[in-house]
Amino acid sequence: MGRSFNRKRIRNKIGAAVVALFVATGYWFALRAWVDPRPAAVPSAIYTLAQQELPPSGTWQTWLPAPQLAAGGTVQITAAHASGEQDVVYGVLVGTAANYLALGISPLGYVVLETVQDGSPAPLLPWQTFPHVRGGTAANTFTVAPTAEGELVVRLNGEWLWQGPAPQGGQIGLWGQSFGGAAVIDFQQAAVWDAP
Repeated sequence: MGRSFNRKRIRNKIGAAVVALFVATGYWFALRAWVDPRPAAVPSAIYTLAQQELPPSGTWQTWLPAPQLAAGGTVQITAAHASGEQDVVYGVLVGTAANYLALGISPLGYVVLETVQDGSPAPLLPWQTFPHVRGGTAANTFTVAPTAEGELVVRLNGEWLWQGPAPQGGQIGLWGQSFGGAAVIDFQQAAVWDAP
């Protein structure tokens, strides 16, 4: 009787542990989908980008002919600091050439987010460290996704960074600035997911 009682207790403990494991796994998947949602399908388009040299103590920007950002869609740009000056910023522009939102990171671990209206910048997130910036020559992903409510969700390397009013126009641009010598930024690709 003593042995069967111990076996029963052991089976109950194993059963409880298995149930707890299933509950924890389900909770983890649900939390992961809520905190770090990823597009469920393959991208509808992928554009190959190119390396860009930043001039010493200079700024560079360009607007891409495609993709255009549409409500419910997502654009993800992958880029990395390739070589040269480390004291640089590079990133993504959203809006129009006159009025846009600029998201930038530094390979030194900093992030900045600002709006630019007719050439006048206004900070949304002033220069600050962000634990999810991949420093050095590691690739970083910039994700922008407009909502149906007219807001823009900005993520860096899959982590939520900011959400607020979306700028007018859905054009996507790239930019960079060196605060010292020349640098090369490897803008690798732009992936687009259309609205479901």
